[in-house]
Amino acid sequence: MEQYWPTAEGQVAELMNALPKIGFSHRPRESAWSNARVEGDPVATVSALRRDGKGVAVLMGSANLAGTLIDSGLVDEYRFAVNPVLLGGGVPVAAARLSTVELDLDDTRVFGSGIVEMRCTPRSSA
Repeated sequence: MEQYWPTAEGQVAELMNALPKIGFSHRPRESAWSNARVEGDPVATVSALRRDGKGVAVLMGSANLAGTLIDSGLVDEYRFAVNPVLLGGGVPVAAARLSTVELDLDDTRVFGSGIVEMRCTPRSSA
C-alpha cells in the first residue's frame, strides 16, 4: 500500500493519502507515506486508540495482525466482502491460532458488481 497509494490519482487515492495510518513491524522502521507511522506493539497501540476514542480504526490486509487483535478482544466490528468468485486457495481472514468467534449479522449490502458486504459484531455472552 505504501508503494502504490502515494503516486496513485483519483478520489480514493486522495482519501488513502490523507487518512492517518499506522503500520506494525517487529523491526523498527520509518514510513515516508503521508500521515503514516510504524509501531511495534499492536495491542498497546490499538488499546490506546480505543481509550482516546478519536474515531474508527480499520484493519486492511494482515491475517496475523487480525488474529492478534481478535485474540486480544480489540475488534468491535467485522466487515466481510464476499466476491462471487471461487478460488482454489487464499489467505485466511485471521491467523490459524484463533479460537472460534461467534458473530451476529447486523447488516448486508449488495453492490452492483455482485459483491456482498456483511457487517457483523461479536456475539455477546450475555
